[in-house]
Amino acid sequence: AELNCSDPGTTGINIDAIVSLITSVTPPTDGMNLLGDDLDFTVNFDDNIVVTGTPQISITLTSGVVTADYLSGSGTSSLLFRFSVGATDSDLDGVSIATAVTLNGGTLLDSNGYDAVLTFSDPGTTNINVDGVVPSVTSVTPPADGQFKLADNLDFTLNFDQIVNIVGVPRLLLTLDTGGAVFADYLSGTGSNAIIFRYTVGVGTEDTNGIGLSSPMDLNSGTIKDVNGNDSNLSFTLPALGGVNVDGTIPTISSVTAPVNGTYSLGENLDFSVNYSENVDISGTPRLEIFLDTGGYVYADYISGTGSSTLVFRLNIVSGLRDSNGIALTLSIDLNGGAILDSFAGNSANLN
Repeated sequence: AELNCSDPGTTGINIDAIVSLITSVTPPTDGMNLLGDDLDFTVNFDDNIVVTGTPQISITLTSGVVTADYLSGSGTSSLLFRFSVGATDSDLDGVSIATAVTLNGGTLLDSNGYDAVLTFSDPGTTNINVDGVVPSVTSVTPPADGQFKLADNLDFTLNFDQIVNIVGVPRLLLTLDTGGAVFADYLSGTGSNAIIFRYTVGVGTEDTNGIGLSSPMDLNSGTIKDVNGNDSNLSFTLPALGGVNVDGTIPTISSVTAPVNGTYSLGENLDFSVNYSENVDISGTPRLEIFLDTGGYVYADYISGTGSSTLVFRLNIVSGLRDSNGIALTLSIDLNGGAILDSFAGNSANLN
């Protein structure tokens, strides 16, 4: 039989049974990725790829499995997949990824309409770390209940759930009865999870029914970050402060009531009433210094008034004392080893 035949014409018949392959995957750069950071993986094919749906790449973290979802690149040979770090995501020793794209109900088709091969070589991600867990305050240790006087320190310890680093002088807003705002400024603790803020009682500040504390913290142009750089949550649960009181107002002498004019004889008393701006407590025997014509000084000693705003000092006329042109009173109380303190917080009284 004749085995030869005429050419039927096949120059227009082409064959393409080669499916598109992933040639490489470009991972994110090595380093720490914080809350809200994006981890971008670029998947490079040997042909242009048309994408439908949202294919994914699975990523295993210490905290669980997440996905980098298809983002862009359809119609080109480079497809971008992205994972954004969430609040519970964490892996401090290097993420790992599955070495195949998951279609997730979508398609990856090459220029001839064939399904692309989805597997690829591990690009190496052991130096890519994730920390999306921001520091939070677990509790606040306030000052002990009590009355805090002028120049006393009120320390607040904020306990965090992880170590934090402080830059600048963050602060806590306090509200006092005297009105306006005062602040407990950052004092110490950076590099630990216990951060101390301090308010020092100032002149004229006062709160007799429990100071007020506000949340959140005021960064005051500073920062509070964890060791990897996440900004801390600034809100916290308010502690009970109803027993923490402040008195920065020192007692002052508003007036002195002298004995009535006259000539006082042996055995009589000269009583001086010193009137303070608030109730005061006395210890010891403070005294008033009086200069007489006879030379030298005598003293009117404290006799009564502790717990009130009026203190009585008494000079008893004894033999040998004389002044015929008006006694002279020194305009300052001599504590004489005693003390005059306000009754509320224990501020030392003004003696002049």
